[in-house]
Amino acid sequence: MRNGACCSSSGKRFWFGDCELKWKFKSLIHRPEKIVKSLKRNRTLQSLTLDFNKIGNEGVAALVNSLKVNTNLQTLDLESTGISDEGGRMLIDLVKCNTTILDITVMPGNKISEKTQEEIRNYLGLNKAASSDKMVSTLK
Repeated sequence: MRNGACCSSSGKRFWFGDCELKWKFKSLIHRPEKIVKSLKRNRTLQSLTLDFNKIGNEGVAALVNSLKVNTNLQTLDLESTGISDEGGRMLIDLVKCNTTILDITVMPGNKISEKTQEEIRNYLGLNKAASSDKMVSTLK
């Protein structure tokens, strides 16, 4: 038996006990509340890949809500997930308030403007700098 929280969607199981979760099937989240509820409580997952799952802006809103309180996740991959600038702005709000997120991939395959992508990159850069500063102060 594996350690960690188990979640089920459409009869499929996935585990959050490991440090990384990749889900490559299309239409994983018809009802994102299941994964979102688990993400709020999870303290081990560091990387989440939802590429090619059509979660759209609604799914991003649910993810952002849960990831604002998840201080362990560092990487979020959301290529080809049906996100527009609206979802991109939600991701900006996420990286502003959750500085543990260091990398978000949203392209290719989403309709997010270059301006919004650049703003996401800028805040991720600030998070990376803050993370680096924390590591240096820990080593002193």
